[in-house]
Order: sequence, then structure tokens, then C-alpha cells
Amino acid sequence: WATLLGNQTFRGEFVNKTKNGRYLPVEASASAILDSDGNICGFLGIQHDITRRKEADAELLRSKAELLEAQRVAHLGNWSMGLATREIWWSDELYRIMGLDPSQPLPPFPEHERLFTPESWVRLVEGVEKSTRTGDPFESELELAPGDGTRRWVLARAEAVRGADGSITGLRGITQDITEQKRSDAALRESEDRYRDLVENSQDLICTHDLKGKLLTVNPAASRQLGYSTEELLAIPLPELIDSKVRRQFQTYIDRIRAKGEDSGLLRMLTRDGKIRVWEYHNTLRTEGVPEPIVRGLARDPTEIAATLDAVRAGWPGM
Repeated sequence: WATLLGNQTFRGEFVNKTKNGRYLPVEASASAILDSDGNICGFLGIQHDITRRKEADAELLRSKAELLEAQRVAHLGNWSMGLATREIWWSDELYRIMGLDPSQPLPPFPEHERLFTPESWVRLVEGVEKSTRTGDPFESELELAPGDGTRRWVLARAEAVRGADGSITGLRGITQDITEQKRSDAALRESEDRYRDLVENSQDLICTHDLKGKLLTVNPAASRQLGYSTEELLAIPLPELIDSKVRRQFQTYIDRIRAKGEDSGLLRMLTRDGKIRVWEYHNTLRTEGVPEPIVRGLARDPTEIAATLDAVRAGWPGM
């Protein structure tokens, strides 16, 4: 209450315990109601469930962990092959990558077939034959066939070796174990798909925009609320979607979020058919990892509560 009496607005996150004993994360905000003399005569609060937002935050943390796991550097192995003798040389690291003992003699090239899946072996043979015939470099991801039944992958690169007269005398290349990278990429794609599903199916209104008011992304909930397709919204400057009565305050909002890194309040939005939708928003500024600052927008549409605020002639917190 002291915060409200001093600032006339309040916002915070809490955890409520429901009747059935479940703990529910919520975001609560409250605004002072002013009489005609500007004195506080009451308070009006809004509280909404932020479970989906918390789930999305958890997904981002998991994605970050998976990305860190993908940072591990894969091993590299060297090899060469002479065309005249068909003699092949492997480095010790390549032996280990391929699951062979470096102390044992290397089998001739045709017997390497057992080390690969059938599809990868065909791709490797075609690449080697083309490189020895044309001199073009070869690069391909190949799946190994280890005896334990696990899936392992390597990235094979080859280039032609030429003699003094310019003729192709052999091939040389490197082979890199990319198994962990492949697994991490698959896990990251799965994580991104889960996070994208949360955003696209969220009832919260989610968007990003730059500091000039250009919308960069919007989720389906925002499109449905305003009556535009996603493509149409991205072509409309954000200030043009704001009620003309408060549109002039857009630059003030930009100045606040640029200075503080976040901003929250109520915002009057115009739908395609000219109706007013009131969104309660909490936006944050992203400056790291992007060429230019980007605003991350998250909003709800408490239109009925906002109508009550209008009825008691309360001011608009924020905008």
C-alpha cells in the first residue's frame, strides 16, 4: 500500500495457492483511482495467470543448456590414398573415430564398406570416384555403422593430390566426428519447436519491435485480437495501431524503455474494424546479441477492467 500511495501504481509477481492446493504463479498490478481533485479514493487491481510465460522461460533455459553442451569440440582425423597403389593411410585419431585399433593393419578400401550404413557408403564411393576423375573436392556427412547399434556421424572432406605434371595421383582429406553436434542440433531443434509451440499457442499477446516502432514478430493471439493477418501486422507501423488519443505518447514510451530497459502499463489498441482493445503490457529491451536494440512485448487484454477504469475517470498508467 505504501508503494501505491507513493506512486499510484504497483506491479509484481506472486505465487498463489489455489483451493485444491496447487501453486499458481501470477502477475498482479494495481492502480490508484483518483477523484476529480486528484486525490486517491480507491484502488483497482488486475491479476492474471503467468504459468505459460514461466514455462516459456524454462524452455529458454533448457535451450541454453543444450547449446552449451553443443560447444564441445569434435576430434579430427587425417587420411590419404594413392591412386596407383590404392594404399591408404589413416592417422591414429581417425582409427579411434572409426572405432578401429590403430595397432592393427588397415583393411583395403573396398572392405571399409562395413564401417558405414549402405546409403553413406554409396555416397562416399561416388564422391571418391568423382574427385579422382575430375579433381573436384568432396564433402559429405556420413553415418557410421558401429557394432553396438548406436548412431554415429562423421563429416568427410577430400581433395585431389596432383603430381608435377598436374595429373591426379591421389586424394587426401580430414574426417571429423560430428556425432555430438548432430545430437545437439536435433535436441536444439526439438527444444525450439517446443518453445515455438508455446509462443504460437499462447493466449498472451507476444511481439517484438524496434525502437522506431516497426513490428518484427507477432504471435497468432495478437493477430486474432486485432483482426489482421500476421503479414498485414508486420507491414503496419506500431503507432498506427494505437488509439489516436494516446498515440502521441508512443515516443514517451520508447524513451522510458530505452532509459530503464523495461516498461509496463495499459495501452489502447485499434482493431481492424476500428474498435478499441485495451492491453496490459510489460515490455523489456534486448540489447545483447542483436545488431540493434529490440523490444520484447508481452501483453494481456483486460478490456472489461479497463472499461471500469474509464468509467471512474482514472488515468492511464504507462500509456
